[in-house]
Amino acid sequence: MEPAKLARLNAAAENFTLPPYEEIPDVGLFLEQVVRYVAKYAEASELIPLTGSMVSNYVKKKIITNPVKKMYDRDQIAYLLFIMVAKNVIQIEDMQFLFVLQQQEGSVKTAYEIFRREMKENLFSVFGLTPATDEEAVSHAGEYELGEDRTAILQKICAAASHKIYLDRCLLVLKEQADG
Repeated sequence: MEPAKLARLNAAAENFTLPPYEEIPDVGLFLEQVVRYVAKYAEASELIPLTGSMVSNYVKKKIITNPVKKMYDRDQIAYLLFIMVAKNVIQIEDMQFLFVLQQQEGSVKTAYEIFRREMKENLFSVFGLTPATDEEAVSHAGEYELGEDRTAILQKICAAASHKIYLDRCLLVLKEQADG
């Protein structure tokens, strides 16, 4: 593949980023602020962003908790970042089940940090790239643990999402090539 096309293909993995849990705002954000915050991470890897009505439906279906005084906290935003990625490969009802299991087993921070690390590693692997060292992820690698079953499920979700992103990007590059 030509270098320019290969660069376009790999941009989805190279640009993919999720904020560390501690950097997610915890001051409380209103719905539109949450949507904009999550959208900036969707845009970087060309994922479909969440809309305000989608977030409201997740609250209505009790997939995430109700905002307090119409403001969303760090845990809710972490869940929405996961939903933004995982909604492409698993059903929302399955996410709700996984959230219940996660809440019984450990903190949102732990689950989110494992998800963030696994997603980046899977993306780079699927795209055949060598990841730049993420000093923060390396320094916290053993700090975050889930049960073996939960970790395996999370790894598979990240692998499926990574393959979906790769396939979408390949099709986009092929369509651009056919048009151009």
